Amino acid sequence: MAYAYINGVFLWGDVMRNGYAIRPYLPGDEEGCLDLYNYVFPQQMTAYQWRWLNDDNPAGVSIIETAWDKNRLMGFYGLIPMKFYAAGKTIKGALSGIAVTHPDYRYGGVFSSLGKEAYKRAEMSGIEMIYGFPTEHSRHGMKKNLGWDFIQQGQLITGRGLAVSDGGTYTTTQKEELFGQELDFIWNRLAEGALRSSILVARDREYLEWRFQSCPAKGYSIIIAEDRLGPSGYMVVRPLVISGEQYCHIDDVAAADINSFRKMVKYMAEYYGDTVFYQARLSEDSPFYRCAIGMGFRESGIKYYFGSKLMKKKLTAREYQWYFTMADSPEFAI
Repeated sequence: MAYAYINGVFLWGDVMRNGYAIRPYLPGDEEGCLDLYNYVFPQQMTAYQWRWLNDDNPAGVSIIETAWDKNRLMGFYGLIPMKFYAAGKTIKGALSGIAVTHPDYRYGGVFSSLGKEAYKRAEMSGIEMIYGFPTEHSRHGMKKNLGWDFIQQGQLITGRGLAVSDGGTYTTTQKEELFGQELDFIWNRLAEGALRSSILVARDREYLEWRFQSCPAKGYSIIIAEDRLGPSGYMVVRPLVISGEQYCHIDDVAAADINSFRKMVKYMAEYYGDTVFYQARLSEDSPFYRCAIGMGFRESGIKYYFGSKLMKKKLTAREYQWYFTMADSPEFAI
């Protein structure tokens, strides 16, 4: 470690051999990070979205490292804390959620250097697992330079004119606009039942309220399923227009059983109609993936990559099934 002279003050940071410095994100960096993000990516991020993602998260403030060429921001890498449920226990995790390198500084090791520093801080803060959705370009570097040990490829699934059966006599559904106390009841059922051997972000009411109700991307609706034991599943949907076509994203879904899942899909399809394209991201290991294919969903050709990094080797992520949806990556909220 060495002193770095940044924006008129001396700070601790790693001064790299090629002359740039890496240091933690500080108050006042927000404007520069937003400017760089909006310069690099077509989808624009606002200051409100930045604060929601990095400051207002109930699981903790994001861990962000920044790289500087004197007073010029070269890039930054952020880890977004998440509360994980991993096969029966709760652990601290993080989403590799936001990483940007200015085009003038690409292919010079900036991304890898930022990631390594962010992971050091994450480990010191007690984070045991990192996960994310790398791009086709970044996935090789994540594995080679940052030690990611599990990367798989999948596709979004899309359906139109879905053929959905009733989903069970004793299962009912209703549409809501707010998350109520029933979401904690549903989460407890999931953790003890359908998702007990899965690894996933804990989908309790606190998380869902932050992820959807306080999220800057508005327009979400909630479908709740209920069976004889009580609330049995939820689905968060969002209608939108893509290239002139009507879509409905299933941004998040979880259910105690297949009947509840089918019933919610049926309700959605009847509510929004046959002319809408329905789109979802479900792991092929998900108990609901095969069910969705049976209802008429098909691979869309839109690829994604998913991966993880274990900070503590005593964890064995490969032994369990990952559960994730669109809700697990920030690009669907920006």
